[in-house]
Amino acid sequence: MRSVVLLALVILGACKSTQEVPEGRIDTKEHPEFDKFRPVALAVTPVAASSSSMRATLRRAVYERLFAKRYSPFKLSVVDARVSTDGRFDPAGLEWDATLEVSLTRWKSVRGTSYFAGDGVATMRHKTGEILWSCGFTDYAFLVSERAGLQDFDAAAEAIADLLIQRLPELPPAQE
Repeated sequence: MRSVVLLALVILGACKSTQEVPEGRIDTKEHPEFDKFRPVALAVTPVAASSSSMRATLRRAVYERLFAKRYSPFKLSVVDARVSTDGRFDPAGLEWDATLEVSLTRWKSVRGTSYFAGDGVATMRHKTGEILWSCGFTDYAFLVSERAGLQDFDAAAEAIADLLIQRLPELPPAQE
């Protein structure tokens, strides 16, 4: 009897359809003269994503990681005061070098797993409009934990920020 129950469990497990966690792709591009621009003072604009909690958490995580790479981002409240209702950043009155824009374009659960797969991009744009750096990811999977029966995306937002900012060039010390 015991072996019949075990066999039934094995068959049920084999029949259960689970999708494999996708293998993500990452594409990073850096302007050939990035060091010439030396964008120290950054404005991290609001993140574009479908979830408001993901927008806030991802933006904060990206912001916090910039300091380790020797960037000096403006306080988020300073940037927010210069973002219009249509989402455009107006740097009037700021001595800034570049904006860092992050968007999460797709965010979908991977059926049968605790993962979400996403597509997104971060772009650093110099005040002249020149794109200095970009990092995009496609079909990249992030683990989402559950707390009290609710999905907790904080760890996923932290992982997305790590993925992006690890690829951002560290600024060399200022030359005197």
